[in-house]
Amino acid sequence: QEPLVVAERRAQDFKLRNRVIGISAALAAYVVLSSVLDWALDMSMVIETVRKTREAEHLSGTDPNFGLRALSTLPKLSTGVALSLLVPLCGYCGARNNHACLLGTFSCCNCLS
Repeated sequence: QEPLVVAERRAQDFKLRNRVIGISAALAAYVVLSSVLDWALDMSMVIETVRKTREAEHLSGTDPNFGLRALSTLPKLSTGVALSLLVPLCGYCGARNNHACLLGTFSCCNCLS
């Protein structure tokens, strides 16, 4: 009787771990995609604002180099993504290594957000 209970608990534990890993992966993908899309939309808004301003003031000449502007914001983007990935990483590592503290951090951070 007891080995059956242990085997059932292991199966439930395995399913729960896989769920947490799946949720962590989905959350990580969401963090990366939303950050990149937000960055791209910000860049397009800057370009459009500069274009409209130049039109309104009847300025001629070359447009500013938006490639350099975009490159200058990449450290901010990568830092934000890296910090945002800490929560999914807690969930993944906690589930893989059966670490209660990391799983608790993952759960609390998701509950607060």
